[in-house]
Amino acid sequence: MKPQFSFRANTRRELRINYRCPLVCQLEASSSGSGSGSSAMLEILPVSRLAGPVELAFVIAGANVTLTWSAQTYIYSYAVYRATSSDGPYALITANVLNREFTDSGRPAGTYFYKVTGVEPSAGETLPSPIVGPVTIT
Repeated sequence: MKPQFSFRANTRRELRINYRCPLVCQLEASSSGSGSGSSAMLEILPVSRLAGPVELAFVIAGANVTLTWSAQTYIYSYAVYRATSSDGPYALITANVLNREFTDSGRPAGTYFYKVTGVEPSAGETLPSPIVGPVTIT
């Protein structure tokens, strides 16, 4: 996703930037010349991906696995991934989870591993949470 921003300059040559993800971007500005012929160049550079959910935990109830986690305040929604090995591959099992809990229902007997990512609309997907597992359903 390309960054979206707006800016305005006033007669005192102040520049105000409104940008939706100041946590993951930095702004570099430079100007040259003086008077009415001066120009400014702005560049928005990505710094890093946002930190993801933390404290991922699970509870097993029959064939259901309920995952809970804590999150950063800037996360809008979550995506949950599952694998049968801690090394993966991890498959997306649900996206757009709006709270900090998800129940993976009706799992057949087996061993599973989970991780969760957050989504910040202007910055994209966060780093994954720490992996939990093995989650063994008998």
